[in-house]
Amino acid sequence: MALRELARRLGVNAAHLSRIEQGKAKPSKALLVSISEALGVQQERVLTLGGFLPDAWQQRAEREALGGACEYPEGEDSPEGRPLAVAEQLAAFGRRMPASGSIKLTDPLDDLFPPGCEVSPELNEIYELKLAMLEGNLLSKEALVHRGAYFVSVDGQPTNHFLICTGGGVRLPRDSGARLRSFIGMHRLKSSYATHGLFPYRGKFHPQMVKALLNIMGLRPGDTVLDPMSGSGTTAVEAGLMGIDSVAIDASPFCTFLATTKTEALTADVSALAKLRHDTRTLDRVFRAFASDAGARRVRDREYRPVGMSREALDLLALAYLDSVGYAERSARKAARGFFEDILGKYVETIERFQAAWGGLGMTLGRVEVRTGDARDMDLADNSIDGVLFSPPYSFAIDYLANDAPHLRFLGQDIETLRPSMIGLNAKGRRQQVEGYFADMARVLAEVARVLRPRRMCTVVVGSNSSQLASALGVPEEDPAARFGIESRLIQLGGEVGLSLELEIRRLIVGMANSMREEHILFLRKEA
Repeated sequence: MALRELARRLGVNAAHLSRIEQGKAKPSKALLVSISEALGVQQERVLTLGGFLPDAWQQRAEREALGGACEYPEGEDSPEGRPLAVAEQLAAFGRRMPASGSIKLTDPLDDLFPPGCEVSPELNEIYELKLAMLEGNLLSKEALVHRGAYFVSVDGQPTNHFLICTGGGVRLPRDSGARLRSFIGMHRLKSSYATHGLFPYRGKFHPQMVKALLNIMGLRPGDTVLDPMSGSGTTAVEAGLMGIDSVAIDASPFCTFLATTKTEALTADVSALAKLRHDTRTLDRVFRAFASDAGARRVRDREYRPVGMSREALDLLALAYLDSVGYAERSARKAARGFFEDILGKYVETIERFQAAWGGLGMTLGRVEVRTGDARDMDLADNSIDGVLFSPPYSFAIDYLANDAPHLRFLGQDIETLRPSMIGLNAKGRRQQVEGYFADMARVLAEVARVLRPRRMCTVVVGSNSSQLASALGVPEEDPAARFGIESRLIQLGGEVGLSLELEIRRLIVGMANSMREEHILFLRKEA
């Protein structure tokens, strides 16, 4: 539902809703209840995210002892008739002090994590808290230091994740807006580190979440993880940082180019680019070459080795060109050439800062193999993979080929030739596309079950887009066919091939204009 339509339905000002969505204004409890009813979202979740304790939870808190969350001074009993009211908001983890002021408060997180383990200050969603608790329970303190995702220090020792993030953050172009700068500043431990920030790609994974999922799946250095729909290569980059080997497969040649460039950039020699970024005349020639196809032909030729720079540097140069073209289309502030130099500078500085931070850790990167291929028919041996992690495309809602058309043309690809290899893009009508999508996903999950080792995990991260599903099927959004969302169908299809659901974690997506209302993390385990 669009924000303006929601505002009209609620009888409130759309500008006020926009400020709430951006975190600039705090909604009332009554407004949150109305929003949950209008969107069909569970009321308790909306209230909790808004900083209010649902009435049923408040009553339970008043009836039951709060246990280890608070301690009474020695020799003093709990004051009867003065129950503590819990005001749960993850950013503060606060509790109201009773009138007597006689309660000694402790941080509730102290009871959730091993002693001496400090969690990330950016942890502010319930699903992140669950993932952090699983990490804390499953990993040793040494492992948390080396590859933990949601911890910044263990017994006073900074974690590798913290050192990588604070030492190698993304530098933004000068023309970046305040909203983007604020987002990057708030999310440097979540997504804006290593080479994850090179080239924005629609629908990419949260890297920090990927790291946590790999840990929870039991993967260790030397194991191999498969991402059969690798997109921009987030899983491959993150696995590499953890010393885990990876196989990244995608049907789109642009995605495999992007994943290859980002993973190779971790160790690329960018000294030539560092010099080139200040040479305006040469940059003009390079930009014109890419725009006239001469440079593009060299990028397509994977055997080509440029003089004076590494092959990895040439790919980064091409990616910066494509990034500048896309940036110009989105911003409409100036021509692409005006962004090229600054974006290239961002790439070079980001890589140099990461490499400086990584060099002091004494860690070894995992090996990466990037392939262009079909997730429905993978050239991998049976029982050869230690873990699978992917996020399926939403092909009946997003035409990824059309979205990436300029980049695919740059690489000399014919879009219609690629269409049969894309999940759910072979049918004509919307309903037929949905049916084709799930038929394709059944084949993907069967392939995953074939290549995965017994008792190992496949984790699927999928959004629940009932509104788009309803539109595609031509039914009301309340229809069971739409409400029985993608995640439920995937759980069913996984069970049919021996991938049993072990755990499901839900994340509420709070952007009100976003048709994805929830994201589901499905932990499927292959039967013995």
